[in-house]
Amino acid sequence: MKHQTIGLLTGAFLAQAILVLALFMSNDSETAADSEQTLLAISPEQVTQVTLQGPDSQVTLTREGQQWSLPDYHASRADGEKLDAALKELASLERGWPVAQSEDSARRFEVSEDKFQRKITLSGSEGELATLYLGTTPALRQIHARLNGEEAIYVVNYAAFNLPAKPEEWLDPATLSLAEPDITTIGTSEWRIQRDGEVWSFEAADAGVVNQAQAAQLASRLAALKPQSVLGTDEDPAWNMTAALSLSVELQDGTQHEYRLIKPEEDHAILKRSDDPRFFRVGAFAVNELIAASKESLTSAESEETAATDLEADETSSK
Repeated sequence: MKHQTIGLLTGAFLAQAILVLALFMSNDSETAADSEQTLLAISPEQVTQVTLQGPDSQVTLTREGQQWSLPDYHASRADGEKLDAALKELASLERGWPVAQSEDSARRFEVSEDKFQRKITLSGSEGELATLYLGTTPALRQIHARLNGEEAIYVVNYAAFNLPAKPEEWLDPATLSLAEPDITTIGTSEWRIQRDGEVWSFEAADAGVVNQAQAAQLASRLAALKPQSVLGTDEDPAWNMTAALSLSVELQDGTQHEYRLIKPEEDHAILKRSDDPRFFRVGAFAVNELIAASKESLTSAESEETAATDLEADETSSK
């Protein structure tokens, strides 16, 4: 009887031990699963507005259809490809294990409401979706993060520079771009070149032979112009745009653009295009060739040699 009682007690103990172990493993699995959840429970497609705030700057981007814009930055077009990539990376961030969870820690890691490196507010058609604070960086491409409304602070694989809080950083680089093959005519008041197929020639029949490499490079520079920032829609008298170079461009469909270019400083130039009310700041390296372009620089060496030969022949015949 005694042995039977011991057996029953042993069996009961083992059953309890198995039950406790099962519950522990279940809870542990659930905790691990929770720790592997994404930090933001949203998809990029839901986001129609992004507000990025830094310690001393802020920018708002909004989306209509597939196009992102900067409504507070002279209604400029935003770099949607760059923003979509950033949102996709944000949505994939894993929650992981909290490294701290207190108000003091939030301030220390710079993810508090009044002290942060980046405050990211994501909104959709029905309002705010999530607000995320990014702070100090414990290691390369790692940053402390905290969701608004939560105390838990995580370390995620991200970098604040992926989401700059300055509007010029989001300006679409293709704002001034043209399709280079569409450019058919380029000119100033002193010279004008036109393209037939792949061959450039001066509009004036007696102007000489065009240096094809120089003309092609000029068209390429025009097509690939990228603005650094928007200076506004009002002209600053200090720019002295009356002294700006005027360069006209015609496209295959008959569209005409006039560029006004001036370089007030060595490192940048100011550009105004006739189809856009805004003045742009562009890198000087991007427009140096446009400003320096002349009939002489576009004339082929072959044309100069022919002119010299003709002059020599004229002098000989006059003797």
